[in-house]
Amino acid sequence: MNRLFSIDLLRGLVMLLMTIDHTRDMFSAVNIGDHLDNLSAAYYFTRWITHFCAPTFVFLSGLSIALWIKKYSTSLIASQIHVIKRGLFIALLDVSFASLLWTIIAKQPIFTIYLSELWVLGWGMILLALLLNFSTFTIFLVGVILIASHDFLQLFASNTIINTLLLGNGEYDLTSSIHIVANYAILPWFGITCIGYVAGDFLIRRRQLANVFFVGSVVISLTLFAILRFLNIYGDSHSFVYHSGDSLGNLLSFLDVTKYPPSLQYILITSTLSWCVLIFRNYLENLSHSKILQSIVHYGQAPLFYYLLHLTFICIYSCILTFVFNQPFKTVNLLLVYLLAILIAVTAYPLLILFKKYRDQYKMKYPILSYI
Repeated sequence: MNRLFSIDLLRGLVMLLMTIDHTRDMFSAVNIGDHLDNLSAAYYFTRWITHFCAPTFVFLSGLSIALWIKKYSTSLIASQIHVIKRGLFIALLDVSFASLLWTIIAKQPIFTIYLSELWVLGWGMILLALLLNFSTFTIFLVGVILIASHDFLQLFASNTIINTLLLGNGEYDLTSSIHIVANYAILPWFGITCIGYVAGDFLIRRRQLANVFFVGSVVISLTLFAILRFLNIYGDSHSFVYHSGDSLGNLLSFLDVTKYPPSLQYILITSTLSWCVLIFRNYLENLSHSKILQSIVHYGQAPLFYYLLHLTFICIYSCILTFVFNQPFKTVNLLLVYLLAILIAVTAYPLLILFKKYRDQYKMKYPILSYI
């Protein structure tokens, strides 16, 4: 039995949720910003459940580094070099091919560099590599401090591109033909990478205490989230607004937290998915024979390749539908958006399987394949 089945399952699940989110971005006529006010419940929760994607990706990147070091590393320097090289590769991929795909999807008139999930995931690896010679407790403290202090530091951040990259979000014209959209701030996402690395360390070296740490993390995260959300004292600029007699409205307002950049409250609530999967990892391993779950796992075993592949298919289907309808295809029918997302995931699946086989066969000859 593959002891990483539960982690690959989690990664595969959020890859499919991501497909729904990006398909909605492309084909839905309903405009959704950072906050979800004035949306139907169906659109609200379609967007809200995808809030779990980016934090889970970043968390698992830190966890995977810990597992890789345990399995393959021969020295600290070798570990640092490997992690930095992989982080640079992912970050550069985001500002090149991935940004080209997003430029097409967003129908930008000029080439737009999107500093998105891959950008902060890559930088998180690079910065974590610099901390590998420190204790796990130190890395844990760095992660907690970055996550907890981010909302406070934003109050003093000036509107410069460096502060935007580290703490906030914004848009800049680099040249007359290159535009930058920075939605993912490096420091708070790096904090999540650190916490993921600590979780991986518990899986490897502190197995007897692992579930105590994971359960404690869920309890603390949910309790702190509820306190901060009810009191509106810190951790999110978008306050919870209570309306007497409106249970659904109160629930939607309570859960409507800020992703760009990620607030403390956003991280607290979205981190629970990863912790819960780790708590029930042994139970999930017993389900590894399930054909359906094995299919989901495939999406999580080559996540970077699938990320680029699903964006490519979104572009392809957009071109096809634009040709058929003689105009850009947009719909308010959420069911149709889901059907398109399923179509994209299903048609990408055979290529994903072929790539995995090719990577497994030739990754020793072409080491860069192991990065994808």
